[in-house]
Order: sequence, then C-alpha cells, then structure tokens
Amino acid sequence: MKKTWLKTINSGALALLLALTISQVPVLGQDAREHEPQDAEETGPQESSEHSAQARRLEGTWLTQITIRNCRTGDPIGNIQSLITYVRGGTVVETSNGASPAFRSTGQGVWRHNGGRRYAAKFMFFRFNPDGSFAGTSKIMQDIKLSRDGDELNITLTLEVLDANNNVIATVCATATGTRLE
Repeated sequence: MKKTWLKTINSGALALLLALTISQVPVLGQDAREHEPQDAEETGPQESSEHSAQARRLEGTWLTQITIRNCRTGDPIGNIQSLITYVRGGTVVETSNGASPAFRSTGQGVWRHNGGRRYAAKFMFFRFNPDGSFAGTSKIMQDIKLSRDGDELNITLTLEVLDANNNVIATVCATATGTRLE
C-alpha cells in the first residue's frame, strides 16, 4: 500500500513537472495582440491592417539621441547616442557612446508593454575604473511612448549610478528620441 501511494505521488509530481516544463509561460510576454492600441485615445482613425499593428511594436533596434538634463530644472546638460534593441519576449540590449567600452559593459535588461503605445524598460550595465577594477553599476529606468507609425519613440529616463557596494551615489535624468533602424 505504501509503495503504491509513493508511486502515485511520484507519477503525479513527474507529470506536473513535465507539464510545467513544456507549457508556454509568458514572462513579460509580447504577444502581437498586446502591441495593438488599447483605447480610442491611442488609436486615432481605424487602422486595422496588419502593417499598422506591426508598426506599433517596440521590438527592433533603435538609434536614440539622449539629452542629459538637470533633474531639478530640466535644463539640458549634454548629449549622447545609444543603440537599444528591444527583443521579442521582453529583453533589452543597449550600448552608448557616453563612455569608452573600457569603462562600461553593454546594458542588459527587460521591457514590458503598458498598453496602447506605452512601454517601460529597465536595464543595467557594469562600470569600471581606469585601472580595470569594478566601480559599480548603473541602472536605467525608461518610460517609452511609440509614435503612431511605429518608427519613432520618445523616452523619459532615470539613471541611478551605484558604487561597488550597491549604494546609489548619483541620479541622472534624461529624455531621448529614437528612430527605428531598418
């Protein structure tokens, strides 16, 4: 009886594990339907063609022009460029000309669709001192709005600079505009 009971439990656990392993579990899933406008304010005139739905997708590589701003006043401080790739399924890869590759790694993170043409992304990169030692990380939080045609975006972002002990040592504010690379 005890062996039969254990066999039943083991079979059930194995079936559950197999079901969880092969089932599709969306993690920040980016199903094509999620990219379509959600409300009248976002849609404008009726646009139901496949091209219109595809154009609203964030997925792809973007060349962005970033304006670093004073967080209190909003005044511009400087400009840099960045290449950002929003990968289907919710991952982000980013690099910029703001620092030499010797002083920072490529940024990596996640993004999600917030409805309509709005998205959010978070990513981070490692920072290094001139001698090559680890200096800390930087974490970027983006609020993204995609244009109606899906070929331009506007971003408001905040960057936190953290030391090697994960303490925030500076906060940077910025805005960005981007165009899709095709």
